[in-house]
Parts: sequence; C-alpha cells; structure tokens
Amino acid sequence: MSTLSPNDQQALDAAYQQALKSQREGGIPIGSARMDRDGNIVAAGHNQRVQSGDPTAHAETVCIRSAGR
Repeated sequence: MSTLSPNDQQALDAAYQQALKSQREGGIPIGSARMDRDGNIVAAGHNQRVQSGDPTAHAETVCIRSAGR
C-alpha cells in the first residue's frame, strides 16, 4: 500500500471539496483539481451537467476550462 505525497493529498482534498459543492447544488458529486509542478492548485471544477443542462460539463472539462482562463 502506497502513501500519498502531501501534494497528492492536497489535490485530492481540493477535488473532494468540489464534489461536495456539486452535491450541495443538486448535481452529481464529482470534482476535479489541476495542480502545477510546484504543488499549487491552479484550477478546480465540479460536475455541472445537471445544474447547467450542458452534457459536456463534466468535472474534468470544467476544470480544464477554468485552467484555460
């Protein structure tokens, strides 16, 4: 069993918080986070398919779109 690095844990925590946000909004509880090489969270997103009616608004896509801004 491997242990997570502090950076891995930080990224997982950020994604989990996004999943909770989606659930509170009535959506599917899935989150995503993007971290740079220095260990900084540069973008995060949660599944917004239900909330927005956009079939492409998966957590990962929302995160990537956010990172692009």
